[in-house]
Amino acid sequence: MTIKDKHLRGLLCLVILVLGMFLVPAASANSSSTIPSLPNAFEGSLKGDAAQAVPDS
Repeated sequence: MTIKDKHLRGLLCLVILVLGMFLVPAASANSSSTIPSLPNAFEGSLKGDAAQAVPDS
């Protein structure tokens, strides 16, 4: 590998990094969707009439 190849590889990595820094935030800012909230998870025991309780599906 020559010095020219090393500089070309470094320059290519730098260009990709700079493009990524400018394009990724712009693409994510344009999306109008919001991150959905996490579903509820409840734990505990059932008190009362267990015969009428609905099983998990």
